[in-house]
Amino acid sequence: MRTMSGLLGLVLVLAAGPAVAQIVVQGTAATPPPPVVVGGPPAGTSAPRPVIERIEPTSGPAGTTVTIVGRNFMDVQQVFFSGQSLPIQSVVPTRITVVIPADARSGRFSVQGPAGTAESAQSFNIVQPPPPPVVTGFAPAAGVAGTDVAIEGSGFSLRIYENRVSLNGLVLPVRSASTTRLTVTIPDGAQDGVFLVDVANAGQAVAAAPFDVLEPLRIERVEPSFGPVGAQVRILGSGFEPTIDGNTVRLGDLRCAVRSATSAELLVEVPSRAATGSFIVGVRNRGEIASPVFRVIYPPVVRSLSPRAGFPGTEVTLSGEHLGETPNDVQASLGGVAAQVVFVSPTAVRVRIPENAGTGVIQLTVRDAGMVSAPQPFEVWTPPAVTSIRPTRAAPGSLVTVVGRGFLTRRGYTTVSVNGVAAAVRTVGETELTFELPAGASTGRVTVSVRGRGEAQSPVDLVVVPPPRITSISPAAAAPGENLTLFGENFGSAIADVTVTYGDSSAPLEIRSLSPTAIVVAAPPGTGSARFRVVVRDVGEAQSAPYRPGRPVVQAAPVAPPTAVPAPAPAPVPGTAVRAVPAPAATPPAPIVVY
Repeated sequence: MRTMSGLLGLVLVLAAGPAVAQIVVQGTAATPPPPVVVGGPPAGTSAPRPVIERIEPTSGPAGTTVTIVGRNFMDVQQVFFSGQSLPIQSVVPTRITVVIPADARSGRFSVQGPAGTAESAQSFNIVQPPPPPVVTGFAPAAGVAGTDVAIEGSGFSLRIYENRVSLNGLVLPVRSASTTRLTVTIPDGAQDGVFLVDVANAGQAVAAAPFDVLEPLRIERVEPSFGPVGAQVRILGSGFEPTIDGNTVRLGDLRCAVRSATSAELLVEVPSRAATGSFIVGVRNRGEIASPVFRVIYPPVVRSLSPRAGFPGTEVTLSGEHLGETPNDVQASLGGVAAQVVFVSPTAVRVRIPENAGTGVIQLTVRDAGMVSAPQPFEVWTPPAVTSIRPTRAAPGSLVTVVGRGFLTRRGYTTVSVNGVAAAVRTVGETELTFELPAGASTGRVTVSVRGRGEAQSPVDLVVVPPPRITSISPAAAAPGENLTLFGENFGSAIADVTVTYGDSSAPLEIRSLSPTAIVVAAPPGTGSARFRVVVRDVGEAQSAPYRPGRPVVQAAPVAPPTAVPAPAPAPVPGTAVRAVPAPAATPPAPIVVY
């Protein structure tokens, strides 16, 4: 049966089998009345009737998706809201979803299936939709991934999940929500674009200006990695502000002047009094980041060294400033000879004096900082050594020369002993000294002791021999050139080793014969009294008693008148003493020889 437009119609549905009918009284197509269930399930069927337990939500504007919760929904064929048939969006045995149409009025839901019809106990209230959202602005206007952005406006939902924000098609996480502000985070992979805000059941809004997604703030390196105060350093990376004023740079607590800026490079100047550390780069609206360590180089300074003298192998400490960090930072030398660096700190360097170095100035070369010299020279001590002695045979009282090195010329700093008996040092130089062989010394090594530097011994023994000695002279007087014998001991047996002089004359006398106990020389001229000096090489010297040279004069003593004529005295022979001729007993005494 068909009804006329605007009139009520009666629809009769006849089912096969026993008389079971559903009669639906329906108004116009737009406003069907609630269904009326007539009869029950057909005979012989067991399909259960649908049951509505609740609806979710219970209110909302047109367009709201509503879930009807219950059971026995698999055979439901129609859903009505306020008598209006709604398209079924989805159905499972316990849930049916539908969407509230735009022209709907508040009312109840009912479902219809082969086993019957069920109606909700709850009503769904149609509410007016909220005003559409509006975006008035956002801050910051640019940022890197991870930046939080505050979107200002109106019409946002208090429920975070009802606000959907996207940037250039990429959905952003919403961190917080109020009706006038949404806070979102820029995710990785985001690109420049405008914010689109979609509020559930309210509409969409688009920001007027685009958001700039910036490169991440990153520092890759600094060039150079070290330098002095005033040096210009390039900080290379990304995410910098391309204007000088948009970047701040510090080295430690000191601010650095920024000379130029791009998004990938900053040119800065090392400030005075700066110390080694990292550059801290701050970029407007992007935070701060630290660079790799930059080493500030100051010229090295050495103020003192200790000790100032020592043997090879001595460790010397040089104190000052800016002397490096590790032994690899420093090279040392003494007089051009490389020295081992054993310790380094910014204020002290310790070096070991090399074996082949001499006295000189220690120099340090600090990596990347330059060279510096110690303020005073370092005196390298030479360990004392004795290479030879001369003579190797000597008598007590003789002078002995010691040749070697490492002797100290300062009085009392170098001493000598012979086989343990101390000797008097007469002269001393750095490589040679003389000493007097002491009485009581015996054959043995010569030991040279140098204060603070050790001692050294002669390579051979010094043989101590008795000194020469003159015991008498014969004759008691001799004319010049006549034989004169010096009797004594320890004269030796080699004429070449013996020198005889007389008085102040340095001219040696002629030696006519020599034995260990006698020396025959030509009598010297002269009338005064003087001493003979005998020098035996490598043995020593001796002096005689005073001796007066010359021919003897004979004087006769007064005599009584002779009773007999005496025999005439023989004439004296040159070079011999005058001898008186024996006289008779009554004759006067022999003449007296006067020199």
